[in-house]
Amino acid sequence: MKLELIYADGKPIGYNLVAEDNTDSKMLETVQNLHFLESNKQEKIQYAGVTLGNNAKTSRVMFMQRKYAILPDNDIIKQEIYKAILKKGVPV
Repeated sequence: MKLELIYADGKPIGYNLVAEDNTDSKMLETVQNLHFLESNKQEKIQYAGVTLGNNAKTSRVMFMQRKYAILPDNDIIKQEIYKAILKKGVPV
C-alpha cells in the first residue's frame, strides 16, 4: 500500500491510501467502512497514539474506535490490543 500526502499552499492537508494489489484493496474497504459506517460516537475512529522505533522516530501511527482509543494505556484491553498490533496485526 502506498501513502500519498495532499498539499495546499505547500502544507500537508490530508492523505490518500492507494491500493497496490488485491490484499490492499480489501484492507482499504475495511478502512473505508471503519470511517464511514460507525453507528455511534463510541465507534468513530480517532487518533490513538504512536509507537516509536529506532532513535525515537515514529514507526506507527494508530487509529482505533473511540471506545478503545480513550482507554488508559495500562488498561488490560488496551494492553492486549497493543500486543496484537506488535504481532503485525493479529486480531484480538
